[in-house]
Amino acid sequence: MMCIAIPGKVIELEEMMAIVDFGGVSQRVNIDLIDYVKLGDYLLIHCGCAIEKLNQKAAQETKRLLEQGRVNNVDGEKNNGLL
Repeated sequence: MMCIAIPGKVIELEEMMAIVDFGGVSQRVNIDLIDYVKLGDYLLIHCGCAIEKLNQKAAQETKRLLEQGRVNNVDGEKNNGLL
């Protein structure tokens, strides 16, 4: 089994929490593990916690790969939109 972390963009800050946008869906996440988070930063989120800060290019590439995985599984077969 594999764990997946999703990239998102910080749109609001609230002490050790942030509101992160995941392409139109916003979620409140814990940012306690990440130093110096600011508005506009891209974070990798796993289970409601930010685990890494990403640059914009890395965030977009990760999102693209996740979306591609929704269409095809490892063998290249359609998997009905499931990761």
